[in-house]
Amino acid sequence: MNTRLPARELLKLFGFFLLFYALFLPLWLGLKAPYQNVVNTLSFKAAGRLYDIKLIGTKVLPDGTTVMTATNRYASVGLDGRDKKVVFDAILDIDAITFNVPMTLALILAIATVMGTTRKEKIDAVVNGMVLLVALHFLTMFVISLSIIIGTTDQSKDLAFYLQHKWMPKELLINLGSLLSSYAARFEPFLISVFVWWQLSMRETGNGKQEKGKREAESGGNAEPELPHF
Repeated sequence: MNTRLPARELLKLFGFFLLFYALFLPLWLGLKAPYQNVVNTLSFKAAGRLYDIKLIGTKVLPDGTTVMTATNRYASVGLDGRDKKVVFDAILDIDAITFNVPMTLALILAIATVMGTTRKEKIDAVVNGMVLLVALHFLTMFVISLSIIIGTTDQSKDLAFYLQHKWMPKELLINLGSLLSSYAARFEPFLISVFVWWQLSMRETGNGKQEKGKREAESGGNAEPELPHF
């Protein structure tokens, strides 16, 4: 099957993309803050559990970054031998990760609209793309949260003492977080769109083969049997 779209279909795709982008942009501006807060909170809490850190407060700054205030989950003895409560702030900038969400959603909906599959298959592909999008945001912020917690040990001797028995691959997590941040910001729309297009292309090809097989079966069943020649 030729998966390349003709010029007419490309124009339709571009037109639907502009339409969906115009719809999603104002919608995203209204939903961005609560969505980012949920992803930030869940990812930081998940990262904190690995290092026995609990979240005790959040604050969103005017520039959109979020300050996570955290402390030790279990009692800790400081360097002086006394009970010590470790409190530190972690600054998360999720806006740099999610700013392409309207473009991504517009692209996957435009692709689903022009593909020749059933409505259910289109909905399934779009939902799968959105789930992957959220999962990538969560994974990126989870890794960044881990790297920030570990990085804070350079400024806090008490936190470093509290986490001394934990595995802390600082350079690995920082590099991985940087890689995911760059990926999410630059290539997210393209990669999610290719994922949705691939799903629909496979289903379109499968539907075409099923229809062809059905037609061949029907034509074979209706064919008159040949009479023997004498």
